[in-house]
Amino acid sequence: MNNLNGSEKQIAWATDIRKEFIEKTQADMKSADKNDVLDMKAMLKVADNITEAADWINARRNVKIMFFNRADFREARREIKAAEKPAEKEDSGRKPSIRDILKAKIAEKDGDGASAPTDEEPRIVYDLSDWDFFSEPAEDRPTYLRFTADDKEDDSHAEIITNRHGEGLWLRDSTTGDYIQISGTGQYRLPRTKNALKCQLAFRLRR
Repeated sequence: MNNLNGSEKQIAWATDIRKEFIEKTQADMKSADKNDVLDMKAMLKVADNITEAADWINARRNVKIMFFNRADFREARREIKAAEKPAEKEDSGRKPSIRDILKAKIAEKDGDGASAPTDEEPRIVYDLSDWDFFSEPAEDRPTYLRFTADDKEDDSHAEIITNRHGEGLWLRDSTTGDYIQISGTGQYRLPRTKNALKCQLAFRLRR
């Protein structure tokens, strides 16, 4: 690991924070889902680039916040995703999540599967499959709904995570699995149509 910059006290404190973060992230990767593992791998790759002790100290309560606005984190994520894509295989031994079970119930009821990423826009692949949960009573939906878009040309990624009512915005902390609210239910409401949701995701891809 690269040496940290700062006072002797800062360096000692930041070294402990960094070490604890790396060890916890490595442990959490064993049970995290695919998207979270990708984030974790990118964080571990970039952690060595964060050499200011003050940065680690200031972010000690939620270290992952340091990464998401960094260009080297996004680049590391793209590189890792590109390197692993050919080797991706379905994990037949994975225990189905509550989300998987609910989607299977919807597919059984409707006679088809949850909506797959569309190729309407060749460059952008959307995953709006959680939209199908809105056909279910609110109490039967997952606590959080997730919608994503991936740009195949520059390998960029955007996502919107909202609650089961389509209100508010959340981020998922890939190191703990906790959801962090970033906009209140009065500040954000999911669009009423899939096309409007696609427009929001496409806009986020280009920010």
